[in-house]
Amino acid sequence: MSNHRWYYSFWIALVLSCTQSSCQEQAHSHAETIPTFELNSSPMANAQLDTIPYNLTAPIAKINLPKVLEEVSAINHVEGPIFAMVQDEDGIIFLYDSEKEEIVEKIPFAKPGDYEGLATHEDKLYVLRSDGRIFELTDWRGGTPEVVQFKPNIPEDLDYEGLCWDPGTQSLLIAGKEPLGKGAAKSLRAVFSYSPASKKTSPFLSLDLEHIEASIQNPQFDDVDSKWAKKFDSESAGSFKPSAIYIHPISQKIYMISATGHLLLALDRNGQILAIERLKKSWLKQPEGICFTPDGNLWITSEGKDLPAVLMGFSYEQENH
Repeated sequence: MSNHRWYYSFWIALVLSCTQSSCQEQAHSHAETIPTFELNSSPMANAQLDTIPYNLTAPIAKINLPKVLEEVSAINHVEGPIFAMVQDEDGIIFLYDSEKEEIVEKIPFAKPGDYEGLATHEDKLYVLRSDGRIFELTDWRGGTPEVVQFKPNIPEDLDYEGLCWDPGTQSLLIAGKEPLGKGAAKSLRAVFSYSPASKKTSPFLSLDLEHIEASIQNPQFDDVDSKWAKKFDSESAGSFKPSAIYIHPISQKIYMISATGHLLLALDRNGQILAIERLKKSWLKQPEGICFTPDGNLWITSEGKDLPAVLMGFSYEQENH
């Protein structure tokens, strides 16, 4: 494939992807406030990769989750040993105690649906549905939560699974699984920023699969099985599909995980790949959720496929920032 890339802006992609008149009206009304930016003109073939600061072969916890969480699709840390989880069928948030290894509370918030992302900020919980709709929960402790729905101004066909809170912009980051478009945009995966306070949506970053392809074929990178690396195809829509996104609480790097390919990536805020590692498939059959505790420890959930769904923890090894 040629190293030369067409120049794209998310604003163009956003307008072209919105097919409903209401979406078009929103796009035009926000045209002056949504920034545009161009993509790099060549893959990151010679960049110096960092090392993921986790020993992914030595977990500090490996917990089988109960049957009701077999389809666990997202995780977020709440406090202490308590994690919030959702699964992609029921409109319920499950509070799970990783020390007691049990569900300690169930919080219904909506009718059944394809719920894929979860975020927390201050006293609020946010849940992402795959069509991009966001549910904001307040007063969710020990009672019936107050629920407000938001519909960010984003394309509806990208199959959204990643959601996290970005303290830098005081907004939610929303990651899509599917390609941003056709042609030269086929290798792009988009992340949008949405402010619950202002209700404004803006492009945040793009991840170029050509950069992943160049990185895993870089001689410096020897952690990925060589046969698998040779098969990675940036032009294949199924080669990398982000299923979760989270910002590291210490390094502020952006982490993304993909069940397809079992990849864990660390990025900067421009979408440049800083580190990449492949997850152990025998442990994490379908990794769909990722979060960090304040001490930097990494937690990953994987859906059950023939085996129980699991929650795994990995200790943070201090890194140079």
